[in-house]
Amino acid sequence: MKTSKLIILFCLYFCIHKLAAQNTFTFERINEPRENAFSILKPAGWIADGGIIRLDPTAMGGAGNSIEAKLDFTLKKDQAGTVLIHWLPDMYYVDLRGSYAAGMFPVGSTYNGMTVIPKMPARQFATEVILRWNRPNVSNLIIKEEKPATKVVEIVRQSDAYLGMNFIYDAVIMDYTYTENGIEYRERLLTVVQDLGQAFAGMWKNRNTIIIRSPVAEFKKWEPVFSEINSSSILNLKWIEGEVRGQIQRGEIVTQTIQEINRIDQEIQQGHIKTNSEINHEMYLNLTGQEDYMNPFTNQTERGSNEWNYRWVNDQGNIIYTDNMNYNPNTDPSLHVQGYKLSKVKN
Repeated sequence: MKTSKLIILFCLYFCIHKLAAQNTFTFERINEPRENAFSILKPAGWIADGGIIRLDPTAMGGAGNSIEAKLDFTLKKDQAGTVLIHWLPDMYYVDLRGSYAAGMFPVGSTYNGMTVIPKMPARQFATEVILRWNRPNVSNLIIKEEKPATKVVEIVRQSDAYLGMNFIYDAVIMDYTYTENGIEYRERLLTVVQDLGQAFAGMWKNRNTIIIRSPVAEFKKWEPVFSEINSSSILNLKWIEGEVRGQIQRGEIVTQTIQEINRIDQEIQQGHIKTNSEINHEMYLNLTGQEDYMNPFTNQTERGSNEWNYRWVNDQGNIIYTDNMNYNPNTDPSLHVQGYKLSKVKN
């Protein structure tokens, strides 16, 4: 009889915690897996795929895309990527129209490591390049909404001007649906196209290209999760210093002093935080707001989603959001963790 009561109490305890865990979402902070270039919040149980890539100039037929590190990185709910956020690499292209080399390098060929493609606005690049290369086997593709991302253009322009660069930009946000492997998906895409101008002999590139997707019926549910992920990245300044040094060497640029490199480090870090936050806000259109929270471990202010009522953090940078006032991750038997504290909205 006593054993039966203990079993009943245990089951009741487990059920209470299972109900309390509803409307709760756990994020864990991970490092970019290949070079530790940044850290980012990953939903617990999701898969991190890809990361920093470096293109071999010998294999690419030239150094055009080999000076800079590229990022091709996906966080996805399952191996099939039914729910995912994907950062596509910034790639240089070259428009040889008007050049003496145009006849020798037709569209689609490679010139100095860059694909030969006429310059195009962001909307055309999204449909003719990104979708064609990334979604080649989908059916029933329907573009529901597209709009110029004028605020994003201004953010990128100002960020580049701060570093002494001035180019021509265009950007687009597209919302569309399609069917793949019998599942109807909704997807949203942001991309910036940068024209380097005549001084760079027809070179142009894509930047800040991000894709989010989920099954159509679940898209609204996942929007705050995508927002939290995209605004959570923190650059590794040691990696930036190494990357700047490497680009100086690979590009045979005039050697900079350590002081100058440190200045660039700080500017890139500050520009990244500002640019990423503002692009994130613009990209998600009617998405969630954000709040400033106080981290009880560091006493630092952190920006986080306000889509949930309660935010828990630990000293590893992991985060749990929940709507349940009775939920405590430290007593959740399914987590087997201790040390979480409430992170309250900053007054």
